[in-house]
Amino acid sequence: ERQSYVIIIPATLFVILPLSLRRSLDALRYASLLAVLSVVFVVIMYLFFLVRIGKYDEGDGSKHPYGPVEAVTWSAHSINSVTLMVGAFCVMNTCLQVYDEMRVQKRRKIAVATLA
Repeated sequence: ERQSYVIIIPATLFVILPLSLRRSLDALRYASLLAVLSVVFVVIMYLFFLVRIGKYDEGDGSKHPYGPVEAVTWSAHSINSVTLMVGAFCVMNTCLQVYDEMRVQKRRKIAVATLA
């Protein structure tokens, strides 16, 4: 748990803070591209390992014991999920700024951009 601060603090100071201090949203296009490529990478790696490993219930289970999966778990760590949802909800405040910086301001384009 303590080692996570070694990654979180520099990432906040050297990546998130400079991106949040920009006046225009134009500077975020490269960060958004990097984020999309990272998600694509994670999906490709997941599919690769799914094909490579196969089903989780193969074999006698002595090598990799798997337990039952719970759909919803309430614990002390559940607050992390709540803060994530609150952060995602607060992002919609930037929708008007994005609309102001669009070259062609049409309601249909912003609707497609926000629904995608």
